[in-house]
Amino acid sequence: MRFLFNTLFIICHGICLAEDLPGNQKKTGTLTVQEAAELVEKANASNGKQSQLDLKWLTSIDRDVARELSYYKGQRIYLDGLTSISKEVAYELTTQRPGWYYWPDRKISQKGLSLDGLTSITKDVARELAKCTGDLNLNYVRSMDSGVAQEFAKFQGSFLNIGRLESIAPEDMNVLKDGLRRPGSENAYRSMMPYKLKDGTRLKKWNGKIIEYRKDGSKIREIDYQYGGVTLRMEWDEAGNLTKEKTFTVLTPQEKTFPVHIRPRVKVDELGEVIDLGNENLDSDLTFDNVLFAPERKYPYKALTYRDGPNQERIAYANGEEEPFTGVGVSPKCEGSLGWESRFLNGKLHGKKILFNNDGSILSEEPYLNGKLHGTTIGWSGPDRPSWEKQHINGKQISDKVYFRTGSKRTETRFKEGKPFLKLTWDQDGNLVEKETY
Repeated sequence: MRFLFNTLFIICHGICLAEDLPGNQKKTGTLTVQEAAELVEKANASNGKQSQLDLKWLTSIDRDVARELSYYKGQRIYLDGLTSISKEVAYELTTQRPGWYYWPDRKISQKGLSLDGLTSITKDVARELAKCTGDLNLNYVRSMDSGVAQEFAKFQGSFLNIGRLESIAPEDMNVLKDGLRRPGSENAYRSMMPYKLKDGTRLKKWNGKIIEYRKDGSKIREIDYQYGGVTLRMEWDEAGNLTKEKTFTVLTPQEKTFPVHIRPRVKVDELGEVIDLGNENLDSDLTFDNVLFAPERKYPYKALTYRDGPNQERIAYANGEEEPFTGVGVSPKCEGSLGWESRFLNGKLHGKKILFNNDGSILSEEPYLNGKLHGTTIGWSGPDRPSWEKQHINGKQISDKVYFRTGSKRTETRFKEGKPFLKLTWDQDGNLVEKETY
């Protein structure tokens, strides 16, 4: 539901038309109190059909105009043309008036604001905007100091969009993220945040650590994470001297709908090589050969039907047959060439599933064993040039590799019990530049 709402929001944001002034008056970038009142009256008279008020063309606004706009009963007001805002205006815009309920079943009045023209914000303004009950767009605010972060940690609305934030201190980030944590969840937030800050801190990382390296193999920085917050930050100069080491407090989530499962730390040496993989063995049998299973029977894939097997797995049947299908399901391309083929044994995928390019060359191949991925899945960017590789054992992924176009390795992710625990990143010259644990 949240995903659907956000998707609709993005679509509406893109197609929302600017609101015309009453009486075909010319837009000047400002509104009088009378004009604002007339705009709101017209919008409210639509009985919910005008759910958004587009005033992106406004470049300035005073408190009296803001007060009139606050009587709008719709879902959201767009004020993206404003490059600054006073605490008085923010107070009026977020003041609750009798209006339209976006969640009628909950009887919660929600009204959103879009202020994407703001690139900075003060603590006093943040205090008022935090009272917004709907979505609040502040996507172009670049930095937050402690005061602003503490105010937005009290955000009352449904979603805070700060997608282009570049700078915030780790201790302030921890406070902000803890305040925006979605009730009943431990790794979801009422916020759209950037993936990475300018200083290398990742706002969307949950547990583990990030280590960055120079080309000579020396460390640049290490950042440790727990419960979504930064617990330790260390930095080194080019001579290898530790120049910064600071720990930070992270609040443990109190409300839980599921237990936290923190995977045990995996031993890793300085070059990022795995020393201990527990009971999983990278040398397990991954030699499943397509030649070992090569039934002659070929059948149109689109003519296969599926039924649930005894363990809820999908079992393929040819039309009109009661025995599970054994053979090769083929699917042609529109141009007449073969699109892909899948091999089946007793109704289950068994052998390689191959996807072809228009010229007949192989685009990707997936090996299956008794219905489960088993072996090395490869995506090809050219003859003898893999684009990516994934390894599975009996359906569980154990590695994921991505390559540069030159053929050198770009990233490698290791998995334990089907979940990632280590990711290594190299530059095009083959230098390890980053190591991430989970």
